[in-house]
Amino acid sequence: MKVRLSLALALAAGCHITHAEITSHFNSGSEGWLVVNYPFSTHVAAPATHAITYDAAFGQPAGSIRAYDEYAETGVAAPAAYLGDHSNAYGGQLTYDIYLRYTDGVDYPAVILNAGTFSLYYVAPSPPVNTWQTRIVPLTQTGWRYNSRNGTAATETQMRTALSNIAGLYIYTEWNTGSDDTSIDNVAMSGGCLADFNNDSFVNALDYDEFASLFEAGDIGADINHDSFVNALDYDEFASAFEAGC
Repeated sequence: MKVRLSLALALAAGCHITHAEITSHFNSGSEGWLVVNYPFSTHVAAPATHAITYDAAFGQPAGSIRAYDEYAETGVAAPAAYLGDHSNAYGGQLTYDIYLRYTDGVDYPAVILNAGTFSLYYVAPSPPVNTWQTRIVPLTQTGWRYNSRNGTAATETQMRTALSNIAGLYIYTEWNTGSDDTSIDNVAMSGGCLADFNNDSFVNALDYDEFASLFEAGDIGADINHDSFVNALDYDEFASAFEAGC
């Protein structure tokens, strides 16, 4: 079937995207974040967690969460607002401020997305010590690995699947084999946009053309609803998002 949308529709959807965000600024408390026993080397469906220390006097500005050397591999776990179906976050980003007091200077998985049956690991260099650093983590497959810090490169399908069912979102706080003491502030997860098919922050005819080309070829890249089939359901979902501009 030849897929067509009117030129008027394509032009009407030619807009710049403003992404919605989920944020944690820790102005008055820990906002549901927890310390997590971070599974940096293999997937763990439900790692152990416990309450985190809230530091009212320290942050960007004052108010942050603080994790010490509390597990063999320690991180912080996001609350319910970051979990569940965030399919529209694909193409967005996760940002946060981190203040590191100890480091081995080794690359570790800075962030994990736990999808329940597998995890994706974003490996990054150590932050510097004794200064705040803002980290930006792409919510596309770029830089992510499957099921361990040394796993195979994540695919687009794996990233989209993980974002559609986030069972856990963890930020690494243990960058040292000895003592650890790390603060986290200003976490934000921006939504992507289904209609921005080429992830250039605009919705226009280029997105339609790319989707239509894959759809007509029956390519799995056009499986918008992630049911392992490319059919009219995918076309309808994309067309609705495209018409809405996002």
